[in-house]
Amino acid sequence: MCFPNLRIVTIFVFPHVQTLFGCFLACVLRGWLILGPFSGRDIDQDYLESIGGEANVTPKVGDTVKTTQGETLTWNLYQSQGDIVDLLQAFGDHTNIMAYAFCYLQSKWGKDATISLGSNDGAAVWFNSKLVHKNDVARGVVADTNAFPVQVKKGKNRLLIKITQSNSDWGFACQFPLLVGGRLLMLDGETPHQNVVVQVLKDSRVFDTVLSDRTGRYEFYLPQTGRYTFRCQVLDGYIYYNSQHEFSLTNATANGRIWEMITSCQLMTPEQPSPP
Repeated sequence: MCFPNLRIVTIFVFPHVQTLFGCFLACVLRGWLILGPFSGRDIDQDYLESIGGEANVTPKVGDTVKTTQGETLTWNLYQSQGDIVDLLQAFGDHTNIMAYAFCYLQSKWGKDATISLGSNDGAAVWFNSKLVHKNDVARGVVADTNAFPVQVKKGKNRLLIKITQSNSDWGFACQFPLLVGGRLLMLDGETPHQNVVVQVLKDSRVFDTVLSDRTGRYEFYLPQTGRYTFRCQVLDGYIYYNSQHEFSLTNATANGRIWEMITSCQLMTPEQPSPP
């Protein structure tokens, strides 16, 4: 399950606004329920048909599936030590087989997002019962080889990946984008600033723009780690802020009402917790 930690990065005071800035950091999925290996590598065959099918599966640790050859396979928890989930380590060395990996993703908001995937060999992906990606190919794992959109719903989301194997190395790497969010509050620390323009910039160019909601909250999905600049709009300009409390005044109007605090935020990639 994907639960990136929320941390308060910046709290600063401006004449009309107090900003709390936090990051849900990049989510590299390392904790999975895995099932396999199944004999055969037909990416179109539903090996879970006996338990409701690939689109509807909701496994728990210890659940079993009987293959067409009469073998009983068990869903087991697997925690990868790196960003690439090594299925050779999990299942052993086999040829012409396939396996499944499943996890739940918990979200506080409904949002369109993008999943990045690299696989060895081919892969098919279901998100909340919908087939969102399929690529029957022989290749090595390269992170972010494929990227495809998904509709994240508020609450629990289901992610299932089927990975085929011909021979040699076998595995996959799956990542969600950075979810960055925070709140804009009045100086009393309680009253939210609603409908305030908040922007994220990459290489000095505006990457995305959102409005704070009725609770003062805002959020962005970012495609990768790196250096970003965040700012919110005030009466006559913008406030820039970051995680280091290093603010430099670089511009002001004659009446002193525009203050530009030019800073950036270094976003890092955390370790992925295990699913329930």
